[in-house]
Formats: sequence, structure tokens, C-alpha cells
Amino acid sequence: MTLPPEILQAIFEELDEPSLYSSVLVNWDWCQSAISILWANPLEFAYNNRNQVYYNKIASILSTYISLLPNESRLKLIEVYIARPADFLNISLMFNYSKFLQKLNYILLQDSVEKVLDGIENDIIKFVSEELLKMFLNQDSNLRSLDFSYQKLSGIIISHLDKRIIDFPLEIYLGNLPSIITALSRLLKFSCTTPSRFLSSLAAITLELQSLNIYDGEDSHGIINLINAQKNLKEIDIHICRDIPRIFSVLSNKSKTFQKFSLSVHNAYISIGLPLLSDCLEILCNSSDLEELTLIFPRGELAQAQCT
Repeated sequence: MTLPPEILQAIFEELDEPSLYSSVLVNWDWCQSAISILWANPLEFAYNNRNQVYYNKIASILSTYISLLPNESRLKLIEVYIARPADFLNISLMFNYSKFLQKLNYILLQDSVEKVLDGIENDIIKFVSEELLKMFLNQDSNLRSLDFSYQKLSGIIISHLDKRIIDFPLEIYLGNLPSIITALSRLLKFSCTTPSRFLSSLAAITLELQSLNIYDGEDSHGIINLINAQKNLKEIDIHICRDIPRIFSVLSNKSKTFQKFSLSVHNAYISIGLPLLSDCLEILCNSSDLEELTLIFPRGELAQAQCT
């Protein structure tokens, strides 16, 4: 008897990596289910489980993804690699592995490209990273989590990647690639170090976020627009330095759905004011679903509570 695909998928999601690789060899149904999990977030999994074969793993992952790029993109790479081995540009694959991707950290992607294409100019690294991102964000995309932040990766990444090339290419594509708009509308989680103009654009597209993380939040207008647009925001972690009362107000209006809430104000010259802080705490703690609340304010003042 063959189990329904959804049951098989639920079982496989509980397996560790060696068991998943073993499952690939059993039969075609097991292979498809196991592969879809192994390729749901492969780069971050490789970074978090680094060992002596780490470089080989990311090289294999990137080679697979690059081989799925459109012909014109691959031809440009072949021109760059004219004096180098180009075997990774001509791989025969059983699956379109890019469709399995559910979570992408763009900083990890750029870092991996930089490692694999060692010695290549920054412009080519950006080109490859952006072409891969466009491929991941297509109409058939299963991507549900998109991360443009590097704060949480400081203990993970050891790279020579120049932070000047860590940009936000979606600003370029939003107006002329409908497939990217479709993919962004399906996102459930978004994290970024705030790019100018991008958050307001995202607010018009992405309405179903359940988790939002914003670092270095100078684009308060974009933050407010993005929060206001959401219908079911459950987890929020925001680091801001301006327009505190306005952001408090919009957060309070959305607080009924919050389960985890973290707010960090990192401008030492801002005075929050006890009435505003008191109102914010009262509204947030009255949320029936709130499980965790963290507030960090200037001058080392910390308010942290567990709400049940």
C-alpha cells in the first residue's frame, strides 16, 4: 500500500539528513518527498552544519542551481570561465531543484557564490546572485521565507564578501517582472536590513506575512506601510531609531494577532516617555495570543516579560 503524498511528506519532515538520503534510494515516491525536504533550505543547512566537506557541499548546491539558469545567463558565465573548468555549467539533472526552495537568505547566497567563484570580480558575483534570485522568484516558486539581513549570520559566515555588494536587487525587478510580484505575494516571512524605498513597494504586494524582522530601521515610513498591510502578523522583531510614537501606534493596531513581539530602539538620544511605554505594554499584554515580549530602549533600559 502506498501512503498519500501528504502523509509521506509529514513523516519525512521528521527525519534527519542521513535518513532522508537513504529514503531517496527506496522508490520514486520516497525520492521525490525526500528531495523536496533536502532542497527546501540547503545553503543555510550547510552553513549550520559545517564540517570538513562544507565547501564541497556548497559547491555542489551552487553548481546545481547555476545549471538551471536560463541559457543566456549560463553563456555569460561560460565566457567568464573561458580559461577555467566549466563542468558545473553542464549538469544533467533529475529535478528542477530550484522549485523546492522554501527559505532563502540572500546574504548566504551571495557568500556561497563568492566562495565557489573564487577570484571572480564583484560584478560577476552580483550578476550570478541576482540571476539565481530571479530564478527562485518565479511563478512556480514555493519560496515562503526571504531574508536580506546579515545580523544573525555574524557567527556563521567567515567570508571576504565585500558588504558593499550586498544590495537589494528586488527594487530593480519589482516594476517589470510579474512573476516576482506573484512570488512575493506568497511570502510568510521576511527579514531585511532596511533598503530605501523597498519596504513600501513590498507593502503593496506582500499581505500575508506571519513573521517580520527589520534591522536598522531608518525607513520608518516603509516599516509602517508594511506592518499596516499585513492581515495575520504573528511574530515581529524590529530595530528602529526614529518615528517611535507612529510605529508604536501601528504596532498596537496589529497587536491582536501577535504571538512574539520584540522591539529595540537604538538611538541613545531618543526619550521614549513613560506614558507611551505604558500604553504600549498595556495594549500588547492584553493580546490573548502573546507569548513572548521583549522591549529594549536607549541607555541600557530593558523591559522583558513573559505573557501567558
